[in-house]
Amino acid sequence: MNSFDNKEDIIAQSPFSKEFYVNEIKQNLYTCKILLKNLNYYISHDDIYLHQDMIFALLQAYIREVAMISKFLFPSENNNKKVSRIRKIRAEHLKKYLDVTENSPLKNRSLRDALDHFDERLDTHLSNPDNMMGITMPYVIDTESIFNDPIKHSIYKFFDPSTHVFRVFKTRIELTPITEAIDELAKICFNDELRMTRAR
Repeated sequence: MNSFDNKEDIIAQSPFSKEFYVNEIKQNLYTCKILLKNLNYYISHDDIYLHQDMIFALLQAYIREVAMISKFLFPSENNNKKVSRIRKIRAEHLKKYLDVTENSPLKNRSLRDALDHFDERLDTHLSNPDNMMGITMPYVIDTESIFNDPIKHSIYKFFDPSTHVFRVFKTRIELTPITEAIDELAKICFNDELRMTRAR
């Protein structure tokens, strides 16, 4: 008996149910593609600083959409052990079906935590007197070298368009490996014949 041979294995009981999960992931992938296309459009503008609001809105939306995909493949623990087992078994099936490894950037918990409970994290940030000294900015587009500036900056959202690094508070997110992982996932998700014949 393997780890999937039990009543909590939704996919083993109904193998085609994998496609319902894949369909949801496809929707997230579509949205990621649209968001990234628009993000690259604004980043490529000469007047990039005039579009900071739009750039950060697109960045946050993209990270949240990627986080949704991550939850399908690398679910978090739940206080209810049965729920946790169902999630874990489902995720194992999907990772095999979609050829996603444990080394995937999509497993990065920081990616998912970056914008979770943002209101509470902002409370903590702003209640620290050190963060209200010097120059206080909600978001900045610049090179990462700004963090080494001897002048104290209180920046809680930051984007470096040259390296595609996005920071939220202390969390540093490299978008390039994430986007590459999303592209690889899309190749399998949108190739039904490949997916269904390769992974049984």
